[in-house]
Amino acid sequence: MQSIIYILLGTTDILVILLLIFKIFRWPFLTYIKELFFIAFICSIESYIARMVMNIPQWDLILQVIILIFSLRYLLRVNYYHALTLTVIGTLAYSEIAYTVFNILNYIGITTNNEASESIGFGVFATQILSECMGIAVSWILYKFNLGFSFVAVPPHDPKRTLSNYEQSKLIINFGCVLIVSTAMFWLMNYGMVGVNILMIGDFLALLVLLYLAQKEDYSF
Repeated sequence: MQSIIYILLGTTDILVILLLIFKIFRWPFLTYIKELFFIAFICSIESYIARMVMNIPQWDLILQVIILIFSLRYLLRVNYYHALTLTVIGTLAYSEIAYTVFNILNYIGITTNNEASESIGFGVFATQILSECMGIAVSWILYKFNLGFSFVAVPPHDPKRTLSNYEQSKLIINFGCVLIVSTAMFWLMNYGMVGVNILMIGDFLALLVLLYLAQKEDYSF
């Protein structure tokens, strides 16, 4: 039963990440709903295999990022540059929500320090459900008040797009943010709540930088 709950909540996690991406960049979510469900399910199965079957949770997040980038590229036909940008911003935004929720639940005694690196359990599932609800709420606010960016066109994109010098520099920053995301399990497994707080601050700063750069691109669009 816990395996089924894990896969269902894992699928919803990714759907909420994709929803955040679509609302941050003002894309029509329902237009691609079948593809997005497929992407979310594949990511959830990958996560289950990595964490529960092969016992390599430290590889889970980086594999999810790779799946998201290639899915955006080949299923939605987003060019690689924007696929990376969207994936990193969406993942960081949802991670920040999840760390905040976990901190609140830990403070009121619903979760424990040990559950920071666990894959299943009441506290883990409670964190996921509340994080998903918060992610949906943030997405609704973005939609309701017409917030977000419009410099990334709705796909399909030109796959042969040449990057400017500025975009090449931003690409390096994006890869740096991928490293921050991919090391999350190291911090959680080795440092517990301290790791949660380190990631919360690191993800927040990285997200601020990416949103600032996105705003600059939006103004120059």
